[in-house]
Formats: sequence, structure tokens, C-alpha cells
Amino acid sequence: MTPSHVLAAGLAATLSALPAAAFTVVVGADGPSPAADFLDFASTTFSEVSGGSITVIERSPGAAILAVQNCEADAALLPSEALADGLVAEGDGTARIPVFRTDHVIVGPKADPAGVANASTPARAYEAIAARDAPVFTFAQTQALEMQIWREAAIDPRPGRGDWWREAADPDAAIAAAASAGGYALVERGVFAASPAREGLAILNEGHPMLAVTHQLAPVAPRRCPAADTATAQKLAEWLRSVDGAVAMAAWTIGGEAPVAPVEPAAN
Repeated sequence: MTPSHVLAAGLAATLSALPAAAFTVVVGADGPSPAADFLDFASTTFSEVSGGSITVIERSPGAAILAVQNCEADAALLPSEALADGLVAEGDGTARIPVFRTDHVIVGPKADPAGVANASTPARAYEAIAARDAPVFTFAQTQALEMQIWREAAIDPRPGRGDWWREAADPDAAIAAAASAGGYALVERGVFAASPAREGLAILNEGHPMLAVTHQLAPVAPRRCPAADTATAQKLAEWLRSVDGAVAMAAWTIGGEAPVAPVEPAAN
């Protein structure tokens, strides 16, 4: 064997011994994301199935799309159909695949002076809060959903800004303020369950379809990023929608709450 052949053989052996590049998922979220935390939790189990490791990175939804366009990820996990459909329409993603759900809940004092727990819908809950002028704390990450609920209740909360409708910097600040003032807030279930400031508060209104978020996995299109690991992205989507994925979701709890749920009955 010539020296050049020896060198080539040695290089090939070295390259084959190197670990495969980690499969990367970029999670689009405004603020703390139970979706990203769940993927971190489930990555070990999925790695046993896929044979490779997973890296989870968290960005704002807009920055997550930019990460896909810059070929920084193999798949994007996005919190809305519209965002994922846009990625596919632009040729940056191959498909929009619903993989699991998270949800928002209305929390407030355990005594519930406004009677939010008796409301049949989030809009009726907000009507009860407004009728009592009970303090309700809002923050940027959920304000779009909150305003949708106010519109359904036919109430404009803005005249009450600074009085009973109060702004907080982030979810934890809203939870802490609600606990201190005996008020209410709309927050993600997982964020509330993980908050050290939730003492004295309880989940009072939950389960309405309006409060659900279906997370969509979009594998990055090879035409955009030739090195994208589309096969592993598809395998991840199938695993999340399987019985094994549902078992992992049920196993991941925070403060007695299961923040992530299957998007539909799991397939065998």
C-alpha cells in the first residue's frame, strides 16, 4: 500500500469513528417553552430509537424561521399552523405535521371571588372577572390570545389599564402579581406549574379548545438546506405521534401537571 493509500485509509477510519452530527430542532416560542423542555426530556428516549443525539435550541418564532432559512436546524417546531404553513409555502419546509399539544389556563386565588371556576368558557370567565373589577394581569407573550378572549366576551379591557387590567413584564411576574393581589392571569400550564410564585393560586378554568396550542413539526426542505436530516425529522414526528411518544408525554410532569399531551389518539 502506498503512503497516500495509507493516509486515505487512516482518514476514512478517523471520520467513521467521529460521532454523527447532532440532529437539531429549533423551537419557536415567545418566552419560556414547555415544548422545548419536553423535547429535552424526551431526547434520550428518542435517541435510542433514532441512533443519534438531539440538540434543542429555542428562539422566538420569527428567529426560528430565520434559523431554518440559514440552515441552522434540521426541523422547526412551531406553535401555530400558519407559521408552519408559511415555512412550507416558501419551500423551506417539507410538511406541517401536528405532533403534540400544550395549553393555557386561567389561574387565580383559590377562593376565586369572581367565580371563574364556574364559567363555561374563557369568555364567560373574563366576563366574571370584569363584572367584579377583579385584578387581571397581562403580559406580552399571551396578550394576543387574551385579547381574542376579551373580544369574544364583547369587553374592551383597555379603559381598565393600570386599574383592574394590569401589565406585567413576563409570565412569572404576572403569576407573582396575581398571587400578591388576589388576581387572575392567563398563562401556559407548564409555566404555571413550574413557577415558584404560584403559592395561593389555582388553575380555575381549563380545557376549552380556545386555550389549546397544537405544535407543528416542519422538517427542513433539502432544496433549502441539502444537508438537512429530513429522515430523522420524519422519524421524530412519527415517534411523537406514537404510543411511545404519548407515554413520554404522560411521564413528563411538573408540579403534578402534565403540560404536554398527544395531538390525537396515538398510533401503534
